[in-house]
Amino acid sequence: MPTIYNVSDITNILSSTIQRNILVQGEVEILTDGPSNAFYLINKSNKLRCFIPKGVMAPPLEQGQVVVIDGKITLFFSFSQYQITVSDIQVNGVNAKAFDVTEISNKISKLVAKNQNCKISGYKVKF
Repeated sequence: MPTIYNVSDITNILSSTIQRNILVQGEVEILTDGPSNAFYLINKSNKLRCFIPKGVMAPPLEQGQVVVIDGKITLFFSFSQYQITVSDIQVNGVNAKAFDVTEISNKISKLVAKNQNCKISGYKVKF
């Protein structure tokens, strides 16, 4: 019988699995209903949440602007959602070797898919 995990267990497992420093390139999507220190990086098929911690100097961001984010893949624990915690933003970063948002999503999906014999228990959340 497979092991039954609770939601916190899965969040901690994912957190320890995916945390690493990375460069990601994408277009900025400003959150209109969210905090000013959070935004999305988007491309044609994926969206990646980004969080700018206090103390990190970031240029003013505009909708549709192409940027390269230097940061760490982390989990937004309240929603068990992965995000990039930003340490630097390069506007129109031409020379940086960066992953595309879809590449990041695919890599994380593969990490999660490796452990297919698990069940998750938790509470349903309404938004």
